[in-house]
Amino acid sequence: LFIRRATPLSGIIATIVSVAVAISISFFNIFNLEFMWSAPCSLLAGIGAGVLTSLFSEDKIKHA
Repeated sequence: LFIRRATPLSGIIATIVSVAVAISISFFNIFNLEFMWSAPCSLLAGIGAGVLTSLFSEDKIKHA
């Protein structure tokens, strides 16, 4: 995915959120979701966290 204002911090936070959602759905059966829902839910959570973090982060990448 391409996000114009992506920062390294937003990538790290998106990865952590995505892995946390996948683990919580797979092992702890959060919201009574099945194992097959872990991939789409973790993808959406990672995209959401990455976009929100890149929007609110202070160190914006300046383009020439």
